[in-house]
Amino acid sequence: MLGRNQIPKKKVKLLADTILLAMGCFGLILTGLTLHWQYSWSCKFQDLEKARILKHRFAKTTIALEQYAFNKGHNSTYFVKTNNHNIMYSPRVRIGTYKSNKSLTNAVIISLNLINNYGQQKGY
Repeated sequence: MLGRNQIPKKKVKLLADTILLAMGCFGLILTGLTLHWQYSWSCKFQDLEKARILKHRFAKTTIALEQYAFNKGHNSTYFVKTNNHNIMYSPRVRIGTYKSNKSLTNAVIISLNLINNYGQQKGY
């Protein structure tokens, strides 16, 4: 006979099975989260590597253009000191297609307004 403080064996086995199942589910959830974070970090690292490569290519191109300009004897006052944080892309405006200065000015203003200025984005 069972005493007051004794738990039936079926309930103990059910409790042990439930705990084991809960731990298995918890392990699967943690594995999924770990794989998700690892993928996210690897994507960010690849983006960082791409940015480093582009920065290096930008520096090499700048050096090549400066050497070309200096070898040709151009005036160095045409160069503006800048870095890759101050560079922005703007679509090419074809000057020959505009009939007046006003339409050219409007086209330049429209293209400048199309530039997305997100500012400095937060790092990793």
